[in-house]
Amino acid sequence: MIINKEKDLEKFIKSGKELECILIELKKLIKPGMSTMDISELADHLFEKNNTTSAFLGYKPDGATTGFPYRVCISVNEEIAHGVPNKSKILKSGDIVSVDCGVKYAECFTDAAFTVVVGDVAQKNKDLLSASSECLKKVSEIIKTGVCVSEIGRFIENFVQNRGFFIVSELGGHGIGHKPHEEPFIFNFYNEENKYKLSENEIIAIEPIISTKKIKEIKTDNEDGYTYYDPNKSLSCHFEHTFIVTNKKAVSLTGKPW
Repeated sequence: MIINKEKDLEKFIKSGKELECILIELKKLIKPGMSTMDISELADHLFEKNNTTSAFLGYKPDGATTGFPYRVCISVNEEIAHGVPNKSKILKSGDIVSVDCGVKYAECFTDAAFTVVVGDVAQKNKDLLSASSECLKKVSEIIKTGVCVSEIGRFIENFVQNRGFFIVSELGGHGIGHKPHEEPFIFNFYNEENKYKLSENEIIAIEPIISTKKIKEIKTDNEDGYTYYDPNKSLSCHFEHTFIVTNKKAVSLTGKPW
């Protein structure tokens, strides 16, 4: 979405700030022994405490048969994205956990995600998180008015490969505005056919989703209908912020790089 009025920008800033506050608090609370449902319930408390409206609860993306049943997506280890909270999924030392969340304020949507390590984890898994987080920070520095989204994908792909990891090619960033997902889709790899150029005051979500091994095929959990995972059990992580594009740079609406 391209913002045309100053008052609209103020609403998006408010939406992003509400989301930032929730995720910062949530990140502090994740620890071994919790279930992913426990994290979801903590998120519920933060939403209600701050009088904030979820962008995800009840949202039905293209292809879904039912609305998403919770306010946050929580994906653990080989789960890539859209993880549905589960009281029987207990976190243990060595796990990596991605939390994806969205806020709606006055019909203005923002979207962000982070990944954390739980307890003691292997150095390579720490490096995985570092690569995705730093990639998000670095790619934001090349985004400005007139940049082609294929160049964003090229940067992400090259950065991740140089770190020895792999992008999850089926998933990527997207436009956002008065809907949680809008055009353009922003591939995390170079796609020469995508020649869309960003405009001033355009709102986009950038999300390098990467894995320890090349994922041949994403599967969807048959029971919950939402959780994407790798049947070969490569680990994945996910960092995301919502940005507004300016003539000089991309400005994060959802806080500092994780």
